[in-house]
Amino acid sequence: MLYNMEEIPSKVAETYARLKGEYPFFIALKHINGKYYIYSQTTTSDRKTKKIRSISNYLGRINEGGAFIKKRASDLDDIKNAREIIEALGGKVVMPETLKDDIEELYMQKIDQIDRTLLTALTMNSMESTATMGIKVGMKASSVHYRIRHLEEKYFIKYTAEIDTEKLGFNAYITFVKFNTGIPTKEIVSDALKNRARVQFAAFVKGQYDLIIYFLAEDNAKVANLIYDLRVNTDLKMFPSYWQVTSLKEYYGFMPLRNEFFELLKERVWHREKEFVRKTSWQITESEYAVMKDLNMGIRNLNEINKRNELKQQSSRYAYMKLLDTKVIKRPTIIMQNIPLKYNAVIIATLTDSNAFMQTRKGLLEHIIKEIEGNITNKYSLEGDTDSPDGAIFISPLLKENDLEMIKKDFNESIKGMELEDMIITETIIGTLGYRLFDNEYSDQYHGLKKTYSYESFKQLGSIKRNI
Repeated sequence: MLYNMEEIPSKVAETYARLKGEYPFFIALKHINGKYYIYSQTTTSDRKTKKIRSISNYLGRINEGGAFIKKRASDLDDIKNAREIIEALGGKVVMPETLKDDIEELYMQKIDQIDRTLLTALTMNSMESTATMGIKVGMKASSVHYRIRHLEEKYFIKYTAEIDTEKLGFNAYITFVKFNTGIPTKEIVSDALKNRARVQFAAFVKGQYDLIIYFLAEDNAKVANLIYDLRVNTDLKMFPSYWQVTSLKEYYGFMPLRNEFFELLKERVWHREKEFVRKTSWQITESEYAVMKDLNMGIRNLNEINKRNELKQQSSRYAYMKLLDTKVIKRPTIIMQNIPLKYNAVIIATLTDSNAFMQTRKGLLEHIIKEIEGNITNKYSLEGDTDSPDGAIFISPLLKENDLEMIKKDFNESIKGMELEDMIITETIIGTLGYRLFDNEYSDQYHGLKKTYSYESFKQLGSIKRNI
């Protein structure tokens, strides 16, 4: 959101000021990938959690000439927006339950197969040309370009890179925090975490714990120092609490990196010196650092990365190809930051019977990559094994009210020897989650099914094949 109007082109600022007077609710101006977008900002009370929930809806964009280009709205959008605004202003909309279900189902299914294929193509390689994507969907490059622009605006797409931080010497950890008495405010937690480059995500949760923190650290000593620092040298010390820390070996999905992480990674940049005549395994070149940092920020043009970092011609391209070859960069990808989300669930699966689990391990691999039909994201945004407790953690974006129950039912029917505990993310404090539409035929789970259980077709999982 832009608060300093001096930074905005004058004509854009004038139009924004005019629109604020025309709309009967608060509107926000957001600067995304060089363009200016208008969103409505209202709030409503969540009946279950009793917390205030923010509602954001895309209204249109303002070009640099000051023209306001309205979003093309469907009847369904009008119904949804009107209902949310009425409820946010204190009103109540009474709707027959069958009609309510029909509208929700229609909203979930209105994305067509072409858009779904393009979202997957962007997820798998966001730097792929529109001409190549056009071949996959049978459309001209110009039409693909238009479709992608529409998807960018609709889902608030951020371009980024999926980076294997373990290859850079950083392991993933998750901390679960339970406060004994009062719970700190979002501001207190944010102030404690935001300047710590190792912290990538934090959120309040409802369930067994009150707070989860995902961070990256080089070793257990760094983990202990970070936890000690947070508990002793920040305002969190005023809230007696229990902290449970576990390492996380990630096998599916990814956690987007905050830009602050690259300040930490900067220490790994190699400079030719007497003691370091050659680059060691834990070091990276200046151009490799620049490529990872700028791709993470959403800059996809390698020539622009050269200019921004004053690199020699072709330096960024060479570094990019090397990072792909060594799989430090798994892929340039996207995250969707504006999806029809009900809430996120964190599911802890604790191993209780090793023998029973090993007999149904195939069911776990199938479960992870079996999609929820009609959803615009994968079932899980992140999955990984833990050592304390011995088991696994799953983070799932829930788009329909019964998604969590359906996931747990399928899990319990497919996998034995594990007990489930779930929590609901009530408010994100730091970072974001990796919502996208990954092609599961490229997942480690599917490769394991093919190798160990002789899977020949992805259709054996009853999932949608997206032709990527």
